[in-house]
Amino acid sequence: MASNYSGRLLPIFLGFCLALSISLPGTGRARQFHPDFKIGLAATTLRGSSDSDFSTKTGFAGGLGLGFDLGLTGWAFQPEVLYIVKGASARTTLDDIPIEATFDLTYLEVPVLLLYRFDTGGKVHPKLFAGPSLAFKLDAIVRFKAVGGSIEQEETDTTVEDFDFGVVFGGGVEVDIGSQRLNIGLRGMLGLSNARTRADPALHNTGFVLFTGVVF
Repeated sequence: MASNYSGRLLPIFLGFCLALSISLPGTGRARQFHPDFKIGLAATTLRGSSDSDFSTKTGFAGGLGLGFDLGLTGWAFQPEVLYIVKGASARTTLDDIPIEATFDLTYLEVPVLLLYRFDTGGKVHPKLFAGPSLAFKLDAIVRFKAVGGSIEQEETDTTVEDFDFGVVFGGGVEVDIGSQRLNIGLRGMLGLSNARTRADPALHNTGFVLFTGVVF
């Protein structure tokens, strides 16, 4: 049932993006677009009811956005394609043996953001953004060892769903540097779908990403 639910997320997500792109004011006019290259550090965990004690882990994030001015002062529509490593660290038991585990869940993530830049009249431009996001699983690895032990084992985690749906929200600043802008931002990620193929317990990807990059 979980796999069928995830399989329905893609057409729903694409339908939402299409409706947003044709309904927002100004999208039918000629407008500028701005490539946005970024790299960052993700701090993520898994939330939900579980016997495991999940904590935050860090992973790489980076990719490309493409901002489209909407013809309204400050407003832009920005789809992105990101490579991001989510997951969590955990303490649990395996055959009554306490173990430490790290879950590395690698996704190709496609956020679709509505963005607003504040006009300050200077070189620093604060911004806010939010929107839905659909992530496609690339890999899922779990590494574990006995607490206090030195031998680590690794295996593929087959319980991770192929798709992960959620929302993205955050803010940042763009600083004019010549003809480009330095981009610094912090975004939250809140998973809405179960990241696992098992219905019980349901676990959801959650975390923050600190980005820096260049807007052209």
